[in-house]
Order: sequence, then structure tokens, then C-alpha cells
Amino acid sequence: SFIAVACCAEASMPHPSIMDFMRDKTPEEREEEQRLMEEMCEKARIKQEAFHKLPMMEQLYGENWIKEVKNIVGMMLRNRDYSDSVASEFAAAITDGHLAALEYLVFDGNKIGDAGAKALAAAVRSGKAPHLARISLVDNPISDEVKAELDLALADARPTQVAG
Repeated sequence: SFIAVACCAEASMPHPSIMDFMRDKTPEEREEEQRLMEEMCEKARIKQEAFHKLPMMEQLYGENWIKEVKNIVGMMLRNRDYSDSVASEFAAAITDGHLAALEYLVFDGNKIGDAGAKALAAAVRSGKAPHLARISLVDNPISDEVKAELDLALADARPTQVAG
């Protein structure tokens, strides 16, 4: 585990603590330690690549994400470099009824564009998240036209309350 920590830093040279540790080793032991470190780094890289290929909901909540998110009322996902594809994953989760308790979704400071915002608007119109009252997309590259489309979808989805 000591070697893995140095590996995760992705430094071109081992951490100074590793150098001290290896100084007391024979050339053969150093070579073996280096081989093990490279092997651990490769395994860590492969694991990280596999993780980033998972759908975003699975990255955030694990492989049983459907069970984990059913009672979530709000999500704050600011400044994460999320794009249209992530917004579309959330839209699909909403449309499939997995986020029925959701009341607000905050995607401020990401890279969600018109396509992602349109997917979210369509999800709102699906009626599968009846409590969803707010989607914030501040500081995302979305056109005014699509922002208005999303605002309209949210307004139309809210039930009209009649005083009685």
C-alpha cells in the first residue's frame, strides 16, 4: 500500500520516501520493487479507466444505484465538468422513474449545453418526477431559447393549486 500511494501521484520519479526505502535494498530487490510498483500502477490505471466508463449514476451511487437514489430529494453537482451525456443520463433516470422523489437538481458550472438541457426538459415533461420544481444550470453553455424551454417544462409540470 505504501508503493500504491506513490503510484497514484503519477509522478515520473518515485516519492522521496520510496527512494529512502529502496536505498537499503540490493539491486535485485530494487528491481523487484520497481516491477511491483509498475504492476500496481498499471492495475490502478486500468481500474480508474474502467470506473470512468461506468454510467455516471453508477459512479456516484454504485452498482445498486437504482435502490440508492429512489428517495433522493436533491442533488448538488456543481463544477464537475459534466457534459450533455451526463445530463442525458440523469434525464433517462428521471424518465425511467428512478428519481421520483427529486425536488431539485443543481448542475451549476458544468459543460452542459442545449442537448443536455433539452433532455432534462423532456424528462420533466414525462411527469416521472412530480416533485421536481427546480433545475439549476447556471454557468453552462445553454442558449436562452433552451433555457426558456426548460423553464416552461418546469412551470407546466407543477400542479396548479386551487384555493377551496
